[in-house]
Amino acid sequence: MQPNFIVVEGADGTGKSTLANGLAKWFAEQGTKVCLTAQPSEGPIGLALRYMLGQPELPSGRTFALLFAADRSHHIEQVIKPALDRGQTVICDRYDLSTMVYQMAQGMTGFAHEPPLDRLQSSFTWDRCVKWLRELHVSMLRPDVTLVLRGISPETAMKRVAARKGAEATFEKIEFQRIVHALYCRAGDLVPPEEVCYLPVKEDDSPIEVVQTAATVLKLTLAHKVRA
Repeated sequence: MQPNFIVVEGADGTGKSTLANGLAKWFAEQGTKVCLTAQPSEGPIGLALRYMLGQPELPSGRTFALLFAADRSHHIEQVIKPALDRGQTVICDRYDLSTMVYQMAQGMTGFAHEPPLDRLQSSFTWDRCVKWLRELHVSMLRPDVTLVLRGISPETAMKRVAARKGAEATFEKIEFQRIVHALYCRAGDLVPPEEVCYLPVKEDDSPIEVVQTAATVLKLTLAHKVRA
């Protein structure tokens, strides 16, 4: 199998990281060399972002988007591209879709000042924000497939997060997460739609079942891309 760049996306608590780990093991069992990575990265910009995400107050959406884009560019140069060049399939836990979703949900401070839900109903502001965010990534490596998990309710997802972390984080308030879930359902409007592959999951699916479903979807999707 040729090396592929696969991104796993979804709201907090939907099983995204568990799936990324499971897929890495599945590919390895098929004899494929794998590089499992994540964003924010473990590089200097990514570590700074991880620190900021744990603070009670965040930079503006515009500033945060620029920092995430800088980390992403460095991560591509230092980790993703070298792994692909070595013949490894790269599985990345979050990529630019996360930046698109979370900064749109946060409200993109610097573009407008009305509440996020009102802002998302304005096609002018939506188009303006999406265009600016896309331009940040115009020269960056595109994934072969972006798997987007959906089917888990925001309420269930937040219960999972609370059980895991024991406290709410900045991006883990239920009202905010409802907007995030709604935006992930519009992934094809935010990143190139030909990359997006929705992965329907049920709340009682086991991690093994989700990995098996994802593996089947990936085999079909990647085979189609090769034929195309």
